[in-house]
Amino acid sequence: LTTSISGGSWSASGSAATVSGGVVSGVSAGTDTIFYSISNTCGTDVAHTVITVNPLPVAGTLSGGTTVCAGATTTVTASVSGGTWASSSAAIATVSGGIVTGVSAGVDTIFYTVTNSCGSDIIYRLITVNPLPVAGTLSAGSSVCVGATLTLTPSVSGGSWHSGSAGFATVTGGVVTGVTAGVDSIFYSVTNGCGTDIIYRLVTVNPLPVAGTLSGVDSVCIGATSTLSSSSAGGAWSTTTVAVATVSLGGVVTGISAGMTRIYYIQTNSCGTDTVWTNFIVKSIPAAGSISGTDSICVGSSVTLTTTGTGGTWVSTNTAVKTVLAGSVTGLSAGIDSILYIVANSCGIDSDRFTFTVLTAPATTTVSGLSNVCVGDTIQLSAAIAGGVWTSSSTSATISGSGVVTGVTAGSTTISYAMTNLCGTTYSTFAVTVNPIPSAGTIIGVDTICLGMAFHFTDAAGSGTWSSSNSAIATVSGSGIVRGLSTGVVVISFTVTNLCGTISATRTMFVRAASDCPDEVKLVGSESGKDIAIFPNPSSGTFNIELPAHEGDVSISVTDVHGKVIKTLLISDNKQLQIPIDMTNYAAGVYLIKAEVDGKVWRKKVVVM
Repeated sequence: LTTSISGGSWSASGSAATVSGGVVSGVSAGTDTIFYSISNTCGTDVAHTVITVNPLPVAGTLSGGTTVCAGATTTVTASVSGGTWASSSAAIATVSGGIVTGVSAGVDTIFYTVTNSCGSDIIYRLITVNPLPVAGTLSAGSSVCVGATLTLTPSVSGGSWHSGSAGFATVTGGVVTGVTAGVDSIFYSVTNGCGTDIIYRLVTVNPLPVAGTLSGVDSVCIGATSTLSSSSAGGAWSTTTVAVATVSLGGVVTGISAGMTRIYYIQTNSCGTDTVWTNFIVKSIPAAGSISGTDSICVGSSVTLTTTGTGGTWVSTNTAVKTVLAGSVTGLSAGIDSILYIVANSCGIDSDRFTFTVLTAPATTTVSGLSNVCVGDTIQLSAAIAGGVWTSSSTSATISGSGVVTGVTAGSTTISYAMTNLCGTTYSTFAVTVNPIPSAGTIIGVDTICLGMAFHFTDAAGSGTWSSSNSAIATVSGSGIVRGLSTGVVVISFTVTNLCGTISATRTMFVRAASDCPDEVKLVGSESGKDIAIFPNPSSGTFNIELPAHEGDVSISVTDVHGKVIKTLLISDNKQLQIPIDMTNYAAGVYLIKAEVDGKVWRKKVVVM
């Protein structure tokens, strides 16, 4: 601003503008009063003018999309209205009223211009036009087998694969795998921000050959036939061993010889070959053969039977035994059983029978009969159960196979009756006493005694009774002391009685008057009461002998009843002597003791048990 008068000062009334030296600068849109003041001593004069400050054009800001697909639109919005829109490249995108339309792939600049008297303000937005997706084409190939693969190659990479909903095939990375027979669609999709482009290929999944499952009887007898069939038609039949069986085109199998062959059924197509098979048995007429082995066992024991047959079953017809596999037989209770070996197949049945006895240990039985027998005599024993064996525990008696016991020597024995079978031996016993034949022995001593004198007979054997045939002539005491009472002849007897009878030993004695009595008899008589003594008698083999007073050496001998000397001794004193007889070398019985001294002879008997 200028004034006609200089020297004044400038000022603005408001904030819309500033003024300096008359130069007004717009600060903000609006009106402002510009004052020019000049002063002197006389006062101040002010001139003014109103200034309008016009705003600069402001385009504001843009918002909205920054990308758009070719052929699609996106809206860009300006924060200030009233402007104009423009595109930097109509080949990439166009704009109208803020609506941007993609033309082709690329980047375009969208301008927005606001203009007034103060000029123009321009803002812009870069818009990317994305291309539409293009899937391209797939390489050749339209069939695959079940379980096999087919590779499809797209002309455009970066897409994704999927198969149709039919489920006949799957696809991964372009590799198509046949799942089940049928026709499936294989899709290839290329997707970007502008959408998806899809191409597809129809792929036929061819089935694998399926031989199916075989049915029918898989065994026949020699010369018979069996028809096999498959759940899948159209295949071919074959066999591995025509010597065992043949098979026709229709699956009819004919048995030729016993054995096993494999029957095949084969299906073939463009995807390969499938084969199923079955083991086919041709059976012969069953033959049980013959059973052999032990025909008896004990309860609780086992034995294994064998047979020349094969493939059969063991059967017991009774509860006496239990059979298990492989012919093992276990006895359960006593009895007779029939063991069967049965061979059966579709061609028939054959069996062999084996009679089997189950035994128990023999039971003890009762032995009866007399329990005493005399030496040399017999008794009959009997058992309640026949078939046993008789034995005697000692040599005192023997027993025959029929149970006849014969007494041999005095003593006792145990008779055993043994019952034996496969399962063991049981014994029944019976005690028998063998009684000796009574023996009175021999009365040894003087045969003449002087009247009024006595003689002690001690040589008689056993426990018996002394007696005199005429007690008026001589008496005899219970211990064998004979006393002459009157002259004459008398018979002195020693009588022994037991279960086996009575026997007596006798000795005829003469009782003479003292005047008629020989001197040697008188001498013996004078020694009456001074006889030798033997004790114990009977003994077990060792006994004592006591001699009367004597002078000189005494010769002592021990002889058996047969006169055999088994022991001799020579003693010189009057002591009591112990004499042993070794019973391991000699038998029990009666032994004779003879003592001689000074022309005198003493004789005694000793019984050794």
